[in-house]
Amino acid sequence: MNFRVFSFFAISTAIILAGCQDHKPAIETFGQLDSAAIGADTGMQVNMDRSYEYLRTFAEGDSVAYDFLAYDKPKGSSNPEWESKFILIRRSHSHQDTVLKAGRASVVRSSWMSDIDGNGRREFFFYESPVIADKGPVTLYAYESNGAKQMSRITATLKNEDAHYRGRDTFFLSDDRIIRLTPYFSSTHDSTAIGMMRQRYKLSGEKLILESESRQ
Repeated sequence: MNFRVFSFFAISTAIILAGCQDHKPAIETFGQLDSAAIGADTGMQVNMDRSYEYLRTFAEGDSVAYDFLAYDKPKGSSNPEWESKFILIRRSHSHQDTVLKAGRASVVRSSWMSDIDGNGRREFFFYESPVIADKGPVTLYAYESNGAKQMSRITATLKNEDAHYRGRDTFFLSDDRIIRLTPYFSSTHDSTAIGMMRQRYKLSGEKLILESESRQ
């Protein structure tokens, strides 16, 4: 290959590479969690990496998503104690709004969004229990969406029989009802469950109402 042909080949290659660099495809940012923004909103930017406990994103159609973050953070710069909180952020292509922010106590076990009463306003549920299952009750958190505004609290008064209850509940959604499964003990001193209590709750207004209960 003579020098003139080689020079032409080198120049052509450089032009092609430059053209490729100038025409990179646009990066779609919607649907990706902006952890820095959440960190700023929760006041825990420095501790973001070690503070994640539970993170999940829920899509609402093609234009809205919800980011749920449960985290622990120091109470203050010189305070050795930590506090547990959660936050729910609603994201669209043009806005990011904090629609829920509050304290929590234990470990998040599961979370979901739904519209079980069919009113067009999605509900957000999650439940948590202590690290050691027998050391405290399970707590269910329930809210209803208001667009970009703060979510409304759903009253979730669960029926417990204290003499037979030891925690270890499981919640899930089935046929537009919240199902609660709870191990059933013959007394507070027994260590082995003798069965399961199944409770079925429906959403009416902003209240979860016990619809049926049975032993299994």
